[in-house]
Amino acid sequence: MSTQIPDPHDPASASDILMPPRWGENKCELSTFCTGLRHSSLAETTRVTSLRRYAAMGKIKHRFLLLEAIREGIRLCIRLDRYPGGQGNQKLLASTYSPADDSVRLSMIEEALVQKGDNREAVIDFDDPVPLNRFGRVFDVVRNESMFYTITKKNCWFFSSVIQELSILFFGGRFNQGAVLNHPELNKRCRKLIKNKLYDVLHVSTSIRDLESLVLAMHEKSLVGPVLRLLRIMKAQDRLLYCSSLSDSVAMQG
Repeated sequence: MSTQIPDPHDPASASDILMPPRWGENKCELSTFCTGLRHSSLAETTRVTSLRRYAAMGKIKHRFLLLEAIREGIRLCIRLDRYPGGQGNQKLLASTYSPADDSVRLSMIEEALVQKGDNREAVIDFDDPVPLNRFGRVFDVVRNESMFYTITKKNCWFFSSVIQELSILFFGGRFNQGAVLNHPELNKRCRKLIKNKLYDVLHVSTSIRDLESLVLAMHEKSLVGPVLRLLRIMKAQDRLLYCSSLSDSVAMQG
């Protein structure tokens, strides 16, 4: 059965940020993208199935992320980049501090966003695809808490690394084929701040927070898999309890 591709020229859908052209790409700032997601009628039904880390061609290894999402059989690719804003590489060497230029590129065609020489370093899969609007909250917090680019800390390596880590901790993602997180120790203080903000933004329960903190403190890799499965069970139980309470409340009102 064929799936009809929504027409981006249709006035009813053209204003939605998740409607890229059939060919080519759309590009915007990350802040614009996050705002667009909050107003998008498609963000809840667009589900992220994988997140990939790439190293771009060049003398200095630039890292970027590519999210693959799907909505009603339609594929959407979303590329995330961080660069120093307002200055070229020559000035950047003399100054280690500048506003971060975080950008998003969207396309239905992966080849429009990835060049032939770009090296795919890692893939994170999601057994339960994640609504894109939840990822939008992650992007928003990461952007707000690391708005200024620094050569040694809040660079593209940190940007890609922390988003990968958050997608594993909060959304149950898992690395495919033995891949690992790049630069996991880079800018620990900012990572911790971002995680603490997200516990509130994503409404993660205290019990889950305590368990995750305990496992991270132990640095025991063999526990990561079992604990992630346990976290999924706990989250499912939270949803069941919420639905049960809601049903009881409705019954009492009736």
